[in-house]
Amino acid sequence: TGEVAGVSVHATGDFIVSASADKTWALWDLTIGKCRKIVSDPAVNAGYSSASFHPDGLILGTGTSDSMCRVWDVKTQQNVVSFKAHTGSSVSSLSFSENGYYLSTTGNDGFKVWDLRKVAKQGAQAAPVKHLSALGEEANHAVFDYSGTYLACAGAKAVQVFHTKTWSEVLKLPEAHTATVSSVKFGPDAKHLVTCGKDRAVKYFA
Repeated sequence: TGEVAGVSVHATGDFIVSASADKTWALWDLTIGKCRKIVSDPAVNAGYSSASFHPDGLILGTGTSDSMCRVWDVKTQQNVVSFKAHTGSSVSSLSFSENGYYLSTTGNDGFKVWDLRKVAKQGAQAAPVKHLSALGEEANHAVFDYSGTYLACAGAKAVQVFHTKTWSEVLKLPEAHTATVSSVKFGPDAKHLVTCGKDRAVKYFA
């Protein structure tokens, strides 16, 4: 009943998940065009702000407006781990690396990368393996490329790309848009970037 804040496509292409500000997430079957399940959990105290399927399709990551990140078993719809990902802000984006070991999250305090193997053991005490600063005091979106070699971060009018082995900056577009960059995606083999911004523009960088 609330605003849809996040959508993610399952690895098979047969399902999508939608996450809402009404504190529920829903699993939709595209083959029949119907909702399979609406999931609510009394432990979720704030509306959802983002959602992303793991590459294997077996788990789902969600972020909420109270800075919490949760990992769910898609088959059972059970929450398997929860941790505070950011401070004082919504988790505005989530992205899993292709090997499934890492998760990036975005909040007002910057971009963070989490090792899910450590998160599974540390639970609520989980700590990021990398914390990248916001761009122009904004952090709006981050995404891994298909191979997990690069992480693209969008904030303010800028986009930065980092190599995930060394965390060295490999590309910076300080004026990618004339207004806030709201989303960034990699093309095949990370040979190009597509961005969209609040300047009502979609841009292609090669």
